[in-house]
Amino acid sequence: MLRGLLVLFVYILISAYGFGMPHLFALAYIWTDLFRPQGVAQAIISGLPLSMIFGVAAIGAWFFCKDKPRRVTFGTGVMIVWTIWMTISTYNAVVQDAAWAKWDWAFKSAVFAVLLPYYFNTREQIESALLMVLIPIGANIIAVGIKTLMGGGGYGMDMAVSGNGISESSTLAMVATSVIPLFLWVRNYSLLVSPAWLRQVMALSLVALALVAALGTFARTGLVSVALLLVIGFFRTRRKIAYVCVVLFLLSGVSGFMGDAWTERMGTLQTAGSEASAMGRVAAWLWTLDYVKEHPFGGGFNVYFINYFSLPMTDGTILEVKGKAFHSIYFEVLGELGIPGLVMFLSMIGWSITTLLSIRRFAKRHAELGWMGDMATGLVCSTFIYMLGGAFVGVAFQPYFWYLFGIGISLKHYADRLRKQPEYAPTKTGFE
Repeated sequence: MLRGLLVLFVYILISAYGFGMPHLFALAYIWTDLFRPQGVAQAIISGLPLSMIFGVAAIGAWFFCKDKPRRVTFGTGVMIVWTIWMTISTYNAVVQDAAWAKWDWAFKSAVFAVLLPYYFNTREQIESALLMVLIPIGANIIAVGIKTLMGGGGYGMDMAVSGNGISESSTLAMVATSVIPLFLWVRNYSLLVSPAWLRQVMALSLVALALVAALGTFARTGLVSVALLLVIGFFRTRRKIAYVCVVLFLLSGVSGFMGDAWTERMGTLQTAGSEASAMGRVAAWLWTLDYVKEHPFGGGFNVYFINYFSLPMTDGTILEVKGKAFHSIYFEVLGELGIPGLVMFLSMIGWSITTLLSIRRFAKRHAELGWMGDMATGLVCSTFIYMLGGAFVGVAFQPYFWYLFGIGISLKHYADRLRKQPEYAPTKTGFE
């Protein structure tokens, strides 16, 4: 009851100030989309379509936004085409009802990612958008991390609090790992989280709990994602020997804390060729390749419902797979949106990474823009982790990823405005 009253009070405040500060409605939409507060405050707001209410309010408040970008970037343009293409594919989908059910939330995530740069145009606003993405995920990380510390975790356990598409173990493990570079950015540069000591404690605690949560899910995707994070950390740190020593020390205690069950499950990475779960994914991928050969434009959302594939196992048995999910962002996009969809998907990711690296180079030339360079770096690291972990999880259309994409576009527009100022203009011989 009290939680419901608190959440309702927050929404009343947002509604009161939203049209004076339009980005508040956008922040509220991100929160309700990623966290689903109805799940933790059911007594009062369980029946309210909060996401729709704030989505409509945000679109209406768009007309009051100041300093809106006046040109469309390549990434935004491709995203617009992407939303049109996913709609056309849904009209032609093989499994109509299931396709429209997925389109309903996937389309909204893509559209709002396009709109994000129009709401967040200052450093504080961009940071507020980033925080509003991190806070809901952080809430789930805290819950899963603490439960893991108390009970050791476990595969398939429902330990998340509330979330849009991130409570599944492999997805949660990958997302928890990918947000760590962004938590570290908050620790070093946040203007909105103060005082400094509180920011340090909160960020470092969330980093530790995120690692515990990623491993505590017992999802192999989590181990792979953490491994990439550690590699990235090695190349970014200046104290490489000390870094390696600390990592080895921490890793030596992981198996002992997690227990034999965790060690045995992680050991199946070495025998994936004979494990039914892993080979089932391979079978689904092979079916997707065969399907796209005959249907290059894909089969629409949730086309995997019709898949059927037989795969010989190393022990001589035949593994039959029917209606198995894609378990990969790349095969998910390929199977559902076809070759054009995959080309657009990879183009947007490639453009985003290239653009963020360009922002990083620009910020390096100006000491006061260290926050911008490190935010761009953090977004790149998070993207790489998502791309690797996503190779084994079908989360291509999850809002978390596309909100980070939209924040990157907001950062680009902000950097472009700075480049027009005399003190930030490039030198005659300089290149980004």
